[in-house]
Parts: sequence; C-alpha cells; structure tokens
Amino acid sequence: MMAPVKEIGNKREKKLKISVQEVEETIRQLIIDFDIDYQVERFISTKLDAILNETEILFNNELKNNKKYKIQFGNALFMEIYDYVYPLLKNASARDIANSANDQNYERKIEIYDNLFQIVELTMYNTGISKIKLVAFHYLLKVLEKKAEAIMNNRKVKIIRGYKTPIEIFSFELLNIIGQHKDLEKFTLTLRSLIEQWLIKYNNRTKIGQFYYSILMINQEQVVEKILRYMMLTAIKNLNPAYLRAIFSTYVTLIHKNIFSFYALKLSNVKVGYFKQLEVLFDDSDNNSTNLKMGQMITENRIMTYAMKNKRYFKHNYEFLLDEYSSSFMDVNYFDLLYSYKKEINILDYFYYYSKFLKLTKNSFRNQSKLYKINSDFFKKNNKKSLKLYTLVLVKDNFYKYFLNLFKDAETAETICETISNNLLKKINQNSFATSEFKKVQMTFDDYLNQLSQMLTSMRKLMT
Repeated sequence: MMAPVKEIGNKREKKLKISVQEVEETIRQLIIDFDIDYQVERFISTKLDAILNETEILFNNELKNNKKYKIQFGNALFMEIYDYVYPLLKNASARDIANSANDQNYERKIEIYDNLFQIVELTMYNTGISKIKLVAFHYLLKVLEKKAEAIMNNRKVKIIRGYKTPIEIFSFELLNIIGQHKDLEKFTLTLRSLIEQWLIKYNNRTKIGQFYYSILMINQEQVVEKILRYMMLTAIKNLNPAYLRAIFSTYVTLIHKNIFSFYALKLSNVKVGYFKQLEVLFDDSDNNSTNLKMGQMITENRIMTYAMKNKRYFKHNYEFLLDEYSSSFMDVNYFDLLYSYKKEINILDYFYYYSKFLKLTKNSFRNQSKLYKINSDFFKKNNKKSLKLYTLVLVKDNFYKYFLNLFKDAETAETICETISNNLLKKINQNSFATSEFKKVQMTFDDYLNQLSQMLTSMRKLMT
C-alpha cells in the first residue's frame, strides 16, 4: 500500500499547534495499545532470518570496501517493511479514533494521526518523503542492530571496519538502500546540505575555522560525513520519527549539538597545554584583539579603568551587562543610545563605544534609558498588517524626502524606508522591555506606538 506523493514546491514543514509532549504521549499510547513495535520487529526479524548468511557476514566484515562484498538485502526488503508498516499504523490509528469519539481530546488526536501520515517536505526538491518511510527505516535499523549485536557477541568481534557500533556490520546494505530509494536519497542529501551550511556558518563565525582542520589533519568533508552518518544510522534508530511533531526542527537541533560537541570533544584531546587556552577559539572572529590597533587598545583600557573607578555613574545591576553570557540575551537599548548621542562624535564610533562601555552608565534622564532590552529573537515578531502599514507611513513621513534628495531615486528611497520599518518592528518589540530589577514592562499599545514615534524623531535628528 503506497502513500501518495504530493507536490510541495518551496514550502517548509509545518508544525502541529499541539504540544510536543501530547504528540509523543498519543503516539506512544497508540504503539503500546496496538502492539506496533512487537508486530513490526517480528515481521522484519522473520524476513531477515530467511536471508541473512552469517558466514558471508563474517567474510564481509574483513573487507575494507565494497569490492567482493556479498550483499545480504536491499531496497526490496525495505519496501516490504514500508508496505507492512503503513497499513498497520493506518488501521490502528483509525480504530483508536473510532474508540475515542467521546473523548475530550478527540479532535487533537485526529490532527496528531493525520500528521503521522504527512509527507515530510524537502526544501531542495519538489516532492517529499512519507514520514512512514522514515518510521520503516527506524524499525529496520532497530532490528538490524539487535542482529548485529548477537553476531558480535557470539563471534567476540569488537570492531568492524574501524567502528565499534554494531550497525556497521550492515552499513553497506543500508547505504545501498538509501542510494536505491529516491525518497530516502533526497532526505539524506537534504540533511547533508543542512550540515554543510551550518558547518560553514560555525567556521565563519569562530576562529576555530581558521586552523581546526589542519591541527587534527582532517577536512570539512570528514566532519560532514561523521555527522550525517550519525543522523542516518543512529539518530533515526534511537527515536522513532513517528513521535516527532516535525522532523526537521528536531534534526536541525541535533546537527547543532553534533557540530559543537564534535569540536569540543576533539579539541579536548589536543595536547596543547591547558584546554582553557583554547577557549578563545570559540569567540567571535570580530572580537579578535590582534586586529585592534595599539591606540585603540590603550583607549579602551583607559576608558574601562576610569569607568570602574567611578561606579557611581553606573546603572543599577550593571554587572549583568558586563557578563558576556547574560549580556548575550540583551539587545542594545536604542533609546538610551540615541538620547545620549552627541553630534561631535561619529555615530558609528559612538555606537562602538556605547556597546563596549556606555551601556553600563547612566546616559540620559529619560525613563526608557533605564530599561533593559531583551533580545528580540525571544519574542514573536509584530506581524500585524495594520501595524506594518502604520509604521511604514511614519517612516516615510520622517525619511522618504531625505533619502529621495540624497539618492535621487524613488525606488531606492522606498526600499530604505521599508527596511527601516521592518527593523523597527523587530527591534522595538512591545514585549521585550524589562526594568533594571528584571521585571517585565507591561507596555500598552498606545505606549508602544509612542515609543516608535519617539525613536523615529531621535533618528531624524541624526540627519539634520
């Protein structure tokens, strides 16, 4: 029984508006109530017992590549498993829904089961992969690991082709299935692309990318392969994809964890003095002090020394802003910056020194300057159409003529105004302000609009 494949274009995978815990618990109960695990694993085990040849498997384990390799199973077995799993889960979920007609969570249960049979959208392709195919692959991996562990224990084998993980015994077969099955291949290539993109971003952002591969004598391709291997041969085996509300949001999180843990673990094994000395490798490249001019370094040291000797000028709880970890949750308080700005200093220079030191000090008598600005990424964006239009009108009233006179092009002036408007809605979020005692500011909508207007007025003063 084959599930229909739908065209998805460039759409992203949609999450259910139901909690992760409820989705997991509903699927877990379904699997328990209808004995899904036992039935599927027994089916796969019976199939494998009929085709696996232990003598050939032991011969294969001595090989370093797939030349002379004696294949045990392939895509035909995987499709048999999928054709067994799909109707099994379909019938079980239909029966459970029928039995739950009078339950208060009846509607949510229907949504959860519908999500189980969705097509997982792949942004790189026009067609996706049925979530049940990933579930079938999970069960195949799970049963194969048990078979592999039994063989390793019986034959007292500890390492297969350099790996200690039992599933390596069947890795060529599994890679062959992925290569032969178009949907699994597309899913794997999509994961690979995500890993490559995030690895590039990590390397560009940190100093570690400048020497990491040479110091360990590996290349980026090897890191990608290790993480992808974990995702396809371990992560899917460890957690049944049926439990997941959305596949890629979970797997992207795993990619981040793998990249960071891979770096940290490998670096901790590098014998270059005390590991504390290597922590700087994880700092942002923009903060590389070796790129600073000597005069700039002396100026910064003098400013910080003077500031620390005159703490009476500091804001309440200034230590919070000094701490690099806690301050990473904060945005620049643009009200404080603009209200305290003096035209004698270049605005870019002032922004730099504000971010370094002046964010700690009392710069203005206005109430907004005393507030903490929580990072806007932690709050839902202001996406109301009416508010967007209102903000854009305010921005145009203040800046359109200025930019039109400056660039002599209406389209350019329009684009700049739209960009300013979008940034304002993101940075000046109604919900993201807190007092110096860390109490959330309950800002009314009228207050919020007034704040936007004040911000634009302050920005306009910079241009006149």
